[in-house]
Amino acid sequence: KNRREANIERYAMATLYYATSMYEDPQLAIWMDDGPVCDWEPQKKFKIECVDDIITTIDFSEADISGPLVPEIGLLTTLHHLTLASNQFTGSIPTTIGLLTNLRNLDLSQSFLTPSTRTIPEQLHKLTDIKSIYLDSNGLTGSVPANLLSHMSDLRVLSLADNGLAGSFPSGDFHRLTDLSHLNFQKNKFDGAIPVTYKNLPSLKTLDISYNQIQDTWAGLPPRIEVLNVAGLNIKGAIPNDIRQLSELLELDISNNALTGELTPLPPALQRLDASNNLFHGLLPLDFPPSLIALYLDHNNWEGSIPEEFAELMDLDALSLANTDLEGYIPLDFPQNVRDMDFRATKIGGPIDPSLCRDDVKIILDCDVPLGCDDLPCCEFQSDAGKKVRCSSRPEIPPPLEPEEDEDDEDEDDDFEDDDEE
Repeated sequence: KNRREANIERYAMATLYYATSMYEDPQLAIWMDDGPVCDWEPQKKFKIECVDDIITTIDFSEADISGPLVPEIGLLTTLHHLTLASNQFTGSIPTTIGLLTNLRNLDLSQSFLTPSTRTIPEQLHKLTDIKSIYLDSNGLTGSVPANLLSHMSDLRVLSLADNGLAGSFPSGDFHRLTDLSHLNFQKNKFDGAIPVTYKNLPSLKTLDISYNQIQDTWAGLPPRIEVLNVAGLNIKGAIPNDIRQLSELLELDISNNALTGELTPLPPALQRLDASNNLFHGLLPLDFPPSLIALYLDHNNWEGSIPEEFAELMDLDALSLANTDLEGYIPLDFPQNVRDMDFRATKIGGPIDPSLCRDDVKIILDCDVPLGCDDLPCCEFQSDAGKKVRCSSRPEIPPPLEPEEDEDDEDEDDDFEDDDEE
């Protein structure tokens, strides 16, 4: 690397240093000596990595930096990884980041103070070697630039969650994105349908479009997806068949909608299901996939009791049936792997199988139900409704033994009484 390139790196880093709160950090004062950037000693929360005296990585995540993210950051054209997550930058995202054409990973999640009116720079489409982009929680507004993904053929992760972005979901030349595996657009203001082009993404495994304003159109769901989050979309009626037919789906979140009708059948390999806060009613289904690990059915209108068929969910680790009209007992042959059960605001009570009363098991229920809590063994309880009840392996403490009176002592007492009379 020649002297000119070294001076450009020092200039870019010095500009960032003096424009932000980094200037007030005494541990970074040694960085402003005459040495090249690659000779700077790594400091806590401030990491710079070089390969052959070329800066390849800047990781200033969770460094509490405040102040502007200066445009001179675009002079560090040898960067492969730029991570500035969880800071307090002000102003806009510099358009000059588009000059970092060697960049592989860009993480600016939670980097900027909100609220603001900052947008996604159109110049980011020049990052032709980029593999992952995280812009979550930055108060971004406006729409996603139409050409953002047009040249990112190596992109694997795009996360724009928790912003104020509006308009249609990003699409563009998606047929080029053969490696794209993760899309996260949750908590924005996107509307319209899932782009049909998503269906042709061969590597897409995770899609999170929750808490947007999507229309009830599901033709764009990729058939080989493994994780799908469509919570908070105000979906009404029955679960769309397009979701039921996702044969490789492992995790499904359909919570906080207005779904009714039959909950099952579900994809056969499903491991995690969150169907809480919907309008499901009637008896609990008997045909949940046996592969389930976590099952959240709370805040619905379920009736009846917990089916004995739940004993077949041998891998179940977490179960929530809270805020329903369910009643009765926890089945005595309940799966032994379950460690977290929430039955509050129901009429479910004891007795509980003593095998569930272990240190690693938590049971939450109400102790004012008609069945009461007196018959629940080896557990600690609160009598007030809604209090947490945690199962534990508390050993039973036998009542203290009553002291036995010694006959000799009684005789001695009599002798003392006789002496007193005399």
